[in-house]
Amino acid sequence: TLSSSSAASDVYKRQPAPGARSEQGARHAPEPSVTSAPAPAHTSSASAAACRVASVPIAGGRIVAFGRAHGSSVFASAETRPGAHGYARISLHDVRHRMLVAPHTKPVRGLVACPHDADSARRRVLTCGLDGRACVTSGESANVLAAFETRSACWACEWDPLREHLVYVAVAARREVLVYDLRRPCGALIAPAGGGLEMARGGDDGGGVRARDASTAAGAHAMASGPPYHALVALGADPTGGEARTNPRGARPLPAAAGLLCASQHALVFRTCEPDGTLSPAADALPLALGGCHALCVTFDAQLARGLVSFRRRDANAPLERGAVHALFARDGTQVGAVGGSTARLALARSALLVDGALRPLVAAGDEATCRPILWSVRGSRVVQELEAHAQPVVDIAQLPRSSVFATCSASRLDLYRLSASAGD
Repeated sequence: TLSSSSAASDVYKRQPAPGARSEQGARHAPEPSVTSAPAPAHTSSASAAACRVASVPIAGGRIVAFGRAHGSSVFASAETRPGAHGYARISLHDVRHRMLVAPHTKPVRGLVACPHDADSARRRVLTCGLDGRACVTSGESANVLAAFETRSACWACEWDPLREHLVYVAVAARREVLVYDLRRPCGALIAPAGGGLEMARGGDDGGGVRARDASTAAGAHAMASGPPYHALVALGADPTGGEARTNPRGARPLPAAAGLLCASQHALVFRTCEPDGTLSPAADALPLALGGCHALCVTFDAQLARGLVSFRRRDANAPLERGAVHALFARDGTQVGAVGGSTARLALARSALLVDGALRPLVAAGDEATCRPILWSVRGSRVVQELEAHAQPVVDIAQLPRSSVFATCSASRLDLYRLSASAGD
């Protein structure tokens, strides 16, 4: 069951007119207003970087997501009842109001609100789960709009950055990304177009195009033995033409074309979204030495043109004692900052790149040892605040676009916070 433990019945309001901006030129417009907020649970400075405004018990939490067209809601994966999995859409106006959607029979591993839906009439949510199913559901009516059977456990999903009818699903079978066209009835296949792609037949509900890392038999065999992609991040085209630019460190830039960043345990690659809807063969995305490392997650903020990749270095004598490193990178391939955990901060959860009211970035990640979400200032490479501890490790953190509101999620609880305007100082 899902119930609110927040005393505030009106957690979220929009005060300024749409498009209003702060004096610092912040991107938070309109800015949410919290009517009742408790004091921060734990802070390393006199002024808190973030204050918790609501806490919601949830069963089987794993992923939290916001959407551009869902500005008054937060989505959290959940087990709605025994054997039924999906997500809870929780109102930010009143966290006691929620809608449960359960199109899966096993836990959800991917949850993304459609970035192309600009109004309340079209609020779609893409999910994928360990049951081998990918679904597009209505965030308003809870109806299943499309369903695809992949015949393999799904680990991540994403919308195409340019075309609302294309979705991508990363599956455990080999290292593959399936491409689906929502315009085709019953998930009809897109015709493959070379580049190491092969036809993949699904179940009765359809199939997809398998986009592989290599077109040769040897490459396909090596890829089959590697870990699957567990994170997909869509990047739009770079308006500055970053592909043609050079940088003083000689780093290879990400392609200027729209594409997907794909993270597996040992690799981070970029795949261009081709005009026919297929994906190009994988190319190394960043000059980060992930050999001997475990890549945990990757995210990218389009307005800042900055990304965040979190990985854990391994040492032969003490494999887990070096904690996690959170590295910020620019689209031109250069690393522009990094913060790291210690043996007390094994950040296993999906990390997040938060942005304060003055467009200063912060890194947010879970601390496995204390089950606390931790905020790092990128400018000072220091911890600015340790937030309220969860009963289990924090597994995901996400920020509402163009807002100070962000959420932390564990297996049993979802917390909502408000970031201060100067949190990144």
